Amino acid sequence: MRPPTGAIPSAGSKAVVKTSLLCDVSRMKAAVPFEVELTPPSRTHLRAENIAFDIAPRQLVREISYAGDEGGILCPIEPDELGKRVVVSLTHLQIRRTLPFAAAVLEYQKHRVKKLKKQRPSY
Repeated sequence: MRPPTGAIPSAGSKAVVKTSLLCDVSRMKAAVPFEVELTPPSRTHLRAENIAFDIAPRQLVREISYAGDEGGILCPIEPDELGKRVVVSLTHLQIRRTLPFAAAVLEYQKHRVKKLKKQRPSY
């Protein structure tokens, strides 16, 4: 059920979450470049897909993009070892907790993982 026109969305509503997310994306775009660390599963995936065999865990994000609800927040990185760009979901990156948007990123990652688990069919 949609709230009446002019109603203020509740704190947990999709409208508030999306507005908050877009604000966080803007904050991250303003902060680039910043350092991230690839999670062990993301490094394993890059090796398994023959994208990068010996990729350094620490990478620099110079750009942020939002691919909607389906794609989430994406961070193209350019590992020196590859000489080409690799797009990695923010969900699979670790950021320094000292960054001003770190708490928002951790909350986004937690929310995103829950959402993806709900979408995954159970067998």
